[in-house]
Amino acid sequence: MISRALFLSFILVLCPYVSVVDVAEATSGRAIACNGSVCLNEALPNPNGLDADVWPNGEWMEIYNSGSTDIDVLNWRLVNKASKYLTFDSSSIVGFEAGNSSTWTISAGDYMVISRNGSSNFYLTNTFDYITMEDSSGTVLDQASWNFSTSAPSGLSLEEDPAGATNDWIGTNSTTPGAINDPAVAPLPPVPSDLKISEVMANPWPSFDGDSWPGGEWFEIWNSGQSDINLTGWSAVDANGNTIPFNESHLVGSSMIIASDEYRVIAVNASSSYGVLNNNAETLDLLWPNGSVAQSISWSGTEPGFSMVEQMDLSWSHASYPSPEAVNPPHWDMIVNGSSIIKITEVLVNSTIDGAPLPDGEWLELHNTGNSDFDLMGWMLMDGMGNVTQIDMLSLETNMSQPGTMISADGRRLVQFFTGTELWNDYNHVMLIDQFGSVVHKSWWDNFPGQNVSLIESQNPMAAWTPASWPT
Repeated sequence: MISRALFLSFILVLCPYVSVVDVAEATSGRAIACNGSVCLNEALPNPNGLDADVWPNGEWMEIYNSGSTDIDVLNWRLVNKASKYLTFDSSSIVGFEAGNSSTWTISAGDYMVISRNGSSNFYLTNTFDYITMEDSSGTVLDQASWNFSTSAPSGLSLEEDPAGATNDWIGTNSTTPGAINDPAVAPLPPVPSDLKISEVMANPWPSFDGDSWPGGEWFEIWNSGQSDINLTGWSAVDANGNTIPFNESHLVGSSMIIASDEYRVIAVNASSSYGVLNNNAETLDLLWPNGSVAQSISWSGTEPGFSMVEQMDLSWSHASYPSPEAVNPPHWDMIVNGSSIIKITEVLVNSTIDGAPLPDGEWLELHNTGNSDFDLMGWMLMDGMGNVTQIDMLSLETNMSQPGTMISADGRRLVQFFTGTELWNDYNHVMLIDQFGSVVHKSWWDNFPGQNVSLIESQNPMAAWTPASWPT
């Protein structure tokens, strides 16, 4: 009892210093229904350009007078969730004129824009925020909220959800400061076509996103039908409204016709310094010449140098390796299409000096599980970016007991990576390919194991490889 009482006393003393989690940030719907005739109507928390830019750029909110009388809003204010406020005055009211009271009076049925206009004391958060509007006496009249896992859409305003005044606000179709809102409409379902997006490279490496083909961002289209398709007028558009027309600037190859079962590449091709496709959350729509959506694909993340393809569950994630203008390789779970007595048994992906020869550089160990010596001439390793390392006398560590490209029965050989290919530390695929082109074994990892920590196959052969107790 004494120890429990002491423990409770300690907790009570500690309580004033314990931070309280803002429960609202983990939930939706901090908005409240407007209790007056002047209400919050539209918000732009994520403008194109600088948030703190001066009007007509930067962040802003719009109010609307749904009543029958004009209302003076001078010295009203907006308050964000961090208790930063923006007063309705000569700096924030768009169209304010000193000495002209009509410019700070919102007429019945009219709209007024309240701009941040360069203020450093107030801001609209892109991800999660709730904005309260108070009149000059401090009475709360309305509150808007939004909650985005990544960010509010760039350059697109938000408005009250027509399904409920207390719901988080939703995106409009277009920004309309000082005018009636342009509400977003539910997108029409895709109109399927034989033309499909079959592969996407949103995060190229070693080239930059905006480089010219064969570098830079690209995506691949496939004619899955039996007839040729004229690509004139076709295009693709991403979540930010960036349009890539299928024309001579982006369509790789001279013909505007894609034959049955043909694959073609659409390249960003230096049309944008920073590329177009987001490496993180992104959506890409394939559009018919009349603007109808034929296909819509989305992804949530990428790895440098890895392309993305549709998976068995219809999600989009990493391909086994890039294959522009060709049929996609099998999914990673099914990439092994041959068998062999030669196996990958251990990989060191982050060495003392990546790119150096042994003993300082990266390496991969091969094991001959058979009863006879074996010649590895003509074999190779390929990683998930398509980089190839030939298994030859240069890449194999010199071994006096196993000359040339031979590996003894139950023997082990180390392949070193110092001729241009380096293994990614955080994520990679490695395929062992025999002299006939069959993938006979594979290795992969999805976490950085640390420097000079080798990886070995997991007990679950479908799972990522795991750190070894020590390199062997």
